[in-house]
Amino acid sequence: MTWTAESLASSIRTTKAKAAARKALPLPDFVRATLAYDALSGRFFRLGKACGKGTRNDFGVGSICRGYLAIRVRGQRIGAHRLAWIHHYGCEPDGIVDHINGNTLDNRIVNLRVVDRVGHAVNRTASSQSRLGVKGVHFHRGANRFRAQFAHAGRRKHLGYFDTVEQAKAAYDAYSLRVHGSLSEAYRAVAP
Repeated sequence: MTWTAESLASSIRTTKAKAAARKALPLPDFVRATLAYDALSGRFFRLGKACGKGTRNDFGVGSICRGYLAIRVRGQRIGAHRLAWIHHYGCEPDGIVDHINGNTLDNRIVNLRVVDRVGHAVNRTASSQSRLGVKGVHFHRGANRFRAQFAHAGRRKHLGYFDTVEQAKAAYDAYSLRVHGSLSEAYRAVAP
């Protein structure tokens, strides 16, 4: 096909009109119009040529930013976990979308839940600064034993001194389950 100036201008106008119509959609409708989401694998794929190229990798489209998979939508980077929630439920979440198993790249809908700021903090793993790599446990030099301690609502609760890291971790996990229930990181180990 040979392009004339008139047919090229008409094609550009049509493309711009379609793009403008997509951008005018509310975010849930826009996400569904431009992205395909597989709830079982947690992967996203772009729909149509006009949606942009996107990086193809093991996750479908998107790039990893600060440990999370992010996808550009309307020129801004949005976490794939938020987009998965929006795509699946058709509305924006009213809190923080949290990964139940702690794997920030696992965006299957069964692994996502909406929590508040406190619930999100509860689900964190041990700090990278932790020498033991165990949340709520440190070695107490004065007692020459491992100390388990639980922080909640700005206060710390001493859970006891233990001979092994495993015993201290078990005490921390038991108390965490009692206080936070299914939001607790320890819940992952006992969840069905």
